Amino acid sequence: MQSELKATKDALQNQREVNSRLEAELEVSSKAAAKSASLSERLDEMTLEARRRGERVTEMEKKLADMTIERDSLKVERDTLQQNLDDLKTRLESAERDASQSGRRQQMLDEELVRAEAQLDLIADVLIRDKLL
Repeated sequence: MQSELKATKDALQNQREVNSRLEAELEVSSKAAAKSASLSERLDEMTLEARRRGERVTEMEKKLADMTIERDSLKVERDTLQQNLDDLKTRLESAERDASQSGRRQQMLDEELVRAEAQLDLIADVLIRDKLL
């Protein structure tokens, strides 16, 4: 009986060791499960943040495309306005040349008119003198 008692004690001791190991493994497993849950939560947060950033990037890409289209349109408008300005400058220079030429012609006509008036005065003086003589 003593051998049975010893065998039972040994079996009980073995069972306690197994229970102790199982409890340690359970604790490790529980810690791992908690860590896994924490990591899973963090992964969910990071996935959500990545999705938000992806949406923001998409939104910014669309804005960039819109701004590029607007910039190109403004460049075309600027080029058209620059061409119009160049045309107006050319027309202004031509008008100024024409005005200058017209001014010279007017001055020549005024001088010719003064000479003609002087000639008329001279002729009138001669006619008046001839009548008086």
